Amino acid sequence: MTRAPARPGKPGTYGVVAIKGRRYYDLGFSTYYPVQGKAGRGKKGGPAEEDLYTYHAEVTRVVDGDSFYAHIALGFGIVLEARLRLRALNADELPTRAGIRAKKALEGLLTGRRKQVLIKTAKSDQYGRYLADVWVGGKDITTELLQAGLTLR
Repeated sequence: MTRAPARPGKPGTYGVVAIKGRRYYDLGFSTYYPVQGKAGRGKKGGPAEEDLYTYHAEVTRVVDGDSFYAHIALGFGIVLEARLRLRALNADELPTRAGIRAKKALEGLLTGRRKQVLIKTAKSDQYGRYLADVWVGGKDITTELLQAGLTLR
């Protein structure tokens, strides 16, 4: 069974929320930035949902075949470190051979100099990791891992 490839949104696109009578940009990860002046009064209804929660990131450490840590550029000069898990995938556990192969494959895809990593987050899982779709150089990492046979659905 194949899945339809996910599509990234637009980094730097934010919804606006009201908190205690003040307006804030929702940067994701329970992080808000105050709206200055009349900014944030875009088209009625705000940006399209599919454009939100997409960020540039730098992967700092791969934990296993389906989770990693990254520095995430939320915008407005704010960078957050978070543990993320690939959405819709389940890699074999470490220290099995298949789990080690999956981790090495994910490291090869996500780490290294000048990797242009783009993430789109969804809700967090039961362990507090945000679920994410990930692209490197425009390639969907989930699709790459599935085609290589290194992860389970």
